[in-house]
Amino acid sequence: GHTDKVTKYAVILVKKIGLSEKEIFILTQAAMLHDLGKVGIHDYILNKPGQLSPAEWEEIKQHSIKGAKILKTLPFLEKVAEIVLYHHEHYDGSGYPAGLKGEEIPILARILTIADAVDAMLSERPYRTKKMSVKEVIEELKSERGKQFDPYLVDKFVEIIQTYPYLLEMRNIEKNEEHRDNH
Repeated sequence: GHTDKVTKYAVILVKKIGLSEKEIFILTQAAMLHDLGKVGIHDYILNKPGQLSPAEWEEIKQHSIKGAKILKTLPFLEKVAEIVLYHHEHYDGSGYPAGLKGEEIPILARILTIADAVDAMLSERPYRTKKMSVKEVIEELKSERGKQFDPYLVDKFVEIIQTYPYLLEMRNIEKNEEHRDNH
């Protein structure tokens, strides 16, 4: 479900800021494939409860490079590969793999960064058992505005959440799926 939710959040945000249909298509592909490089990461690291060692963290950080490398073998996915490569860059330059900053990071990668982080915050993870509430997600987005995340995109995503407050509420999605399954 992670990939589906990341794709949904990314597409909603890209549409909100009015990018082209081609960019929406590229971002959709990138969102669906953003964790492709994790196929090359050991399961014991991906599922490790608690903190990663420095060596394990370095291995995790390779997933965006590995994913982009796989995608670059297909010329028609070159733009997608770029987004996958840079989706862990931070607006303040503290991300990886290249330490890009601000506008150096492709806009679609900056969108994917927010979508990926939002789903991570709303999910239980091996290293963190308690998922955040929607209110806590909004607070975290705002606190990382200009640091991890593009300030403009944070503002737009928060506007989306405030306009559609149930967008991030899993119980509504589950109810809809339950309703659909029963009919």
